[in-house]
Amino acid sequence: MLNKTKKDSTKVNLIFKLIELSETDEEWQAYIKQAMALSEKLTNDSNPEIAKKGKKGLAEAFYSMAYFYSSHSDLPKTLENHEKSIKLKEELGDIPGIIRSLDNIIYLNQLKGNSEEVIKYSLKAVELYEILKDNQGVSFAYSNIGLAYQKEGNVPQSLYYYDLSLKINEKLGNQAGIALAYNNIGFVYDEQNDKQKALIYYEKSLKIFEQAGDKKSTAVLLGNIGLLYYSTFNNSSKALTYLNKSLKLNEELKEKKGIAYSLNNIGTLYKNLNKNDTALLCFLKSLQISKSIGDNNGITNVSANIGDIYLKKKQLSFAYLYSDSALVVAKNMSYPSAIRKAERSLTSIDSAQGNYKGAFDHYKQFIIYRD
Repeated sequence: MLNKTKKDSTKVNLIFKLIELSETDEEWQAYIKQAMALSEKLTNDSNPEIAKKGKKGLAEAFYSMAYFYSSHSDLPKTLENHEKSIKLKEELGDIPGIIRSLDNIIYLNQLKGNSEEVIKYSLKAVELYEILKDNQGVSFAYSNIGLAYQKEGNVPQSLYYYDLSLKINEKLGNQAGIALAYNNIGFVYDEQNDKQKALIYYEKSLKIFEQAGDKKSTAVLLGNIGLLYYSTFNNSSKALTYLNKSLKLNEELKEKKGIAYSLNNIGTLYKNLNKNDTALLCFLKSLQISKSIGDNNGITNVSANIGDIYLKKKQLSFAYLYSDSALVVAKNMSYPSAIRKAERSLTSIDSAQGNYKGAFDHYKQFIIYRD
């Protein structure tokens, strides 16, 4: 009997190796079912060590299931399997394993714009990182919380958590963490229209990332600074130079989200220069990429920009279609600045169509979210 259970334990390990090598969904599902069945069997073994191995296998199987459903954009089933995996890992006292699942849950909720869930799971992560005395992990979790509050429009809480993250990184001497905190703080000031202060933080961040050879982060900062040079200093030439450098770096890295954001930034510049056809081309490419990766932040921002272009071109039905789409996504995310932008656009569109009641309703909502 003992030999048989050892064989089952070994077989579970081999199946997980096969899961990693699976090339089709059918293969993957067949192997994961085997792993789950064998692991479940081992959890009932009278030998505590064998039962523990079974529980570990079952936790890993649920984690793998979550990964599978995540790759198929099924958020409810992804979260369900992560929660099952976490429950078993809690019983096992596997704190690093719990954190691994929490990080995935946080990332998925960030993509979907579920800020309250990001805060909830990030606070759990903070507790666990503190148990492990992992200050870098605590800093990372604080940064996620700061971003979530920023999306909710809660500026004081956002700056509070970003500052906590910055202080930890300064204490650790972690230059990459310091640079990220500078960028995040700069972005908050940027959204609050304190452009001078935003530029100070952006440039501090850019200097560190460039020295470290961090191309991905450098691309983000180049985009942020590029937009500032146009919006604040009215220097379209310098702005476009920064934005194109950002796009080039993202393309080199094959960073889809970065490419989408760069195209949206370049489109925004061309929109402000009234080069509407060029702007529209950039926006449509950006929207296609954002949809392909399920980035709701990108979808709502670029949809609103497309709506603005069609409004300028007096193609009001298209303008309404994209602006309303932006509003729906923004409301689902509880994203105040995006809601405000969409409501403002819909006010103008309804007014241009002679729908003054609709325009007034949207304007009232715009005022609420502006204040």
